[in-house]
Amino acid sequence: MTAGNPSIEDTQALAAEPMSRDKVVHAALAVIDREGLGALNMRRLATELDVTGGLLYHYVDNKADILQSVAALVLREVKVPDDKGSWRQWAIELTTSFREAFVRHPNVLPLMMDGLPRRMSTRAYSRSVEVLIDGGVPRELVSTMMEGLEAIAIGHAMYSSAALRGTAPDFGEGGQNFSPLHDALSAVAMTADERFHACITALLDGFVPPEQRSDRKDRT
Repeated sequence: MTAGNPSIEDTQALAAEPMSRDKVVHAALAVIDREGLGALNMRRLATELDVTGGLLYHYVDNKADILQSVAALVLREVKVPDDKGSWRQWAIELTTSFREAFVRHPNVLPLMMDGLPRRMSTRAYSRSVEVLIDGGVPRELVSTMMEGLEAIAIGHAMYSSAALRGTAPDFGEGGQNFSPLHDALSAVAMTADERFHACITALLDGFVPPEQRSDRKDRT
């Protein structure tokens, strides 16, 4: 099933699948992607699957159970890098993949803000800590660095989603009355992906400047 609005083929394929917990969770994500988190309830989900509401309870406990499974489904789209490069490249690739998952599913972001995925991703967070410390990042900086990377990824995903919907800040022609601001916005030559990369590399360099890196496991 593709991310975002499902195609006719996706809908037909979903309908043809035998009922299962996985089918229910994918249908829930499809509703959230199209209509927003607030649109999801058991009745709406039953309509999406063309079944009775009571049947859903054979596969899920309640709405909270569904939301937890939806968050886990989106997190499975995050690709964990291999260990062939430096800790810094590892962090960049992981943070980029994390951001891309939520750009594909922006309506799931409130679950992230609620902390739900963190409770399900202890192993992934633990692995991140290991890679950073083994790479030479001072132990006392690791937690704050990870928090900063996550904040940038979530914030940038929210901003990218708003831009796609046309609801991001737009100063328009009137912005010319604020010359420095207008000039700064007009001077931006980077794509959204390039701006995101610039933000996370600046954060990493701020925590561990190039001249202070030991990169004990840097095999590039």
